[in-house]
Amino acid sequence: MDGGGAFDHALARDGWIAIRVGYELAAYRDGSLLNPMMLASVWQVRPALSPSMVLISVYQGRSRLPNEGATLAVLDRDGVVQRSALLPLRGPVGEIAAGIVAADGLWSWAGDSLPQLGRGTPIGVLEGRAVVYARDDEIEVIGADGAVLGSCATPAGCQLSGDVGYDAGASRLAATARHMPGVLVVDLVHGPRWMPTDLVPYHPVWLGDHGLLLMPFCEPSGAVILDLASGTTTALGLSRLSPHPRLDVTGRFDPLEVQAVLRPARWVPLTAGQREAALAASRRALDDAAPEALRRHIDRARSSIRLRACLPPRRLPLGGSRLGGRPDLPPGWRWPTRNGAPITFLAQLRLEEISSCAPDGALPSEGLLLLFVDLEPDGGYVRDDHVQAEIVDGSALRRATWPKRLAEELRFRPASLIPEPFLSLPSDSPAPDVDDAAWFGLLDAVTSRLPHHRMLGYPLSTQEVDPPCDENGEFALLLQLASDGATGMSFGDGGSLQFWVAPKSLAVGDLSHCVVEHDSY
Repeated sequence: MDGGGAFDHALARDGWIAIRVGYELAAYRDGSLLNPMMLASVWQVRPALSPSMVLISVYQGRSRLPNEGATLAVLDRDGVVQRSALLPLRGPVGEIAAGIVAADGLWSWAGDSLPQLGRGTPIGVLEGRAVVYARDDEIEVIGADGAVLGSCATPAGCQLSGDVGYDAGASRLAATARHMPGVLVVDLVHGPRWMPTDLVPYHPVWLGDHGLLLMPFCEPSGAVILDLASGTTTALGLSRLSPHPRLDVTGRFDPLEVQAVLRPARWVPLTAGQREAALAASRRALDDAAPEALRRHIDRARSSIRLRACLPPRRLPLGGSRLGGRPDLPPGWRWPTRNGAPITFLAQLRLEEISSCAPDGALPSEGLLLLFVDLEPDGGYVRDDHVQAEIVDGSALRRATWPKRLAEELRFRPASLIPEPFLSLPSDSPAPDVDDAAWFGLLDAVTSRLPHHRMLGYPLSTQEVDPPCDENGEFALLLQLASDGATGMSFGDGGSLQFWVAPKSLAVGDLSHCVVEHDSY
């Protein structure tokens, strides 16, 4: 998502997380960290009555005028509007069955002002069935039927900041007070309670069932975990943590996937020893995963390069290996066209980096490989298999601008690429006597769930694909690019594009006869 620094607000919902950066709201589904879906432009995000939805105040691109109403809507994780209305309210807090709880009252979706459930200022809604009110050094929890569910006193002069942290089901909340040590904790079982601390916390983050992560307002290194049962705090001992945490996502994403999308602080071309060590580790992984009946077929593995897509830096370096974005072109080069229309940029690969992961002589050792195709905006198929691939001088480059006639759907988001040597296996069974299910099980065991971008070796195919060939023999796999939600690339029905070149041509950098094959279900 575009925007500087950390995200401003996050709210966990059943099966997904709503994250707001600036005015933009995105949905991150559980298990799909790299494929956010942009939902809407919003002022605020609050819990809706349904635990799988959010209540939003729509941002209209400008500040609200005096006496102007607010457009409220309830969205699901796909951005589908379940209900909406223009209402004369201020400061939405959450949704209950009767309507919307706001700082200035309770409103029905029909626009009627309803009697407040309690006295004071509402600061949160729990599970859509209780509202938390703050007034005169006291907190009350009022059920949707008007019954008092609990109350507690707060320190004199306590002014809650409005920076409320909800747990995963919005069944509990925690709130901090301005310039005051302590935190308000509210749940429907124990009611509200004020828990004093030694620090003035900034934003409370729920950690499972029994703890809160508290960050000092001006000193992130002093973070502590507050045990809700005992009231004791444990220092984390962090020397540096920036920006402030907003949400615990434990169990929602695969830690290996999170690790995989983080760029290394510094990446340099591999030495021959490092490449051999990586291939040896890949071979051990194959041997460990293969059942006895398949181990004799492991020798068919070929040296390949995995291209790991990572979150790009805010400022893309000129000439870096990446997918999408705007290409870096040498002097005299213009954005390629076909029949007068611009074609689609897919990737650029810095060969000084990539070739260090390849067998000796398999790839040119220098230059920038640029890849363009004539892609259909709808469907993601290559028109007439038209490819333009070329290796150019990477020493003097300029960042191209988007052609006006290039469809928005074909302006893909950038993702940095990190090359990693590994051994690939063929996607089809290597011999008639090999059980297909056992072979596919081996492939699943050693194949990352991340998009399978790769070079050389075997492609990862869903269909039986015969590599192109000419009179001199079979072509080599130059590159396989998979559909990738991080960039917005989609090739057919979640498929991939495979680019093939004669090995001798590839070794000398001649890509003029590059062939593309489409693979999908």
